[in-house]
Amino acid sequence: MNISRGEVSEFRYSSAIGITEDSFLNVGTVNNDNIVVRITDVKMSCATAVTVKFYSEYGTAGNALEFDLPANSVIGLQWELPPRFLIEGTTGATRNMVASASGTGIKYTISGYIEK
Repeated sequence: MNISRGEVSEFRYSSAIGITEDSFLNVGTVNNDNIVVRITDVKMSCATAVTVKFYSEYGTAGNALEFDLPANSVIGLQWELPPRFLIEGTTGATRNMVASASGTGIKYTISGYIEK
């Protein structure tokens, strides 16, 4: 994704989360710039009780979004003021937003936007 100054880009991603990190948003290589990612909607379903986290792989302003889902549940969340994640660019490494869970079998859809 190519993000120029002042541009806002939307994203929407659906997948299943595993115990390892699932990279749902790659903002590319960031050189000495900060990119703000805002998550506006999350929908998840699971068969067993799990904890799910969404967070910036490198650098963040604030903590991960963390949810405890009961067994056999479906949850849909929206925010008027979307949580802000800051992805810091200092080394030129690829920057990602990721999801992880304490178990398997979690299906999710996540959306939001990126601003610079």
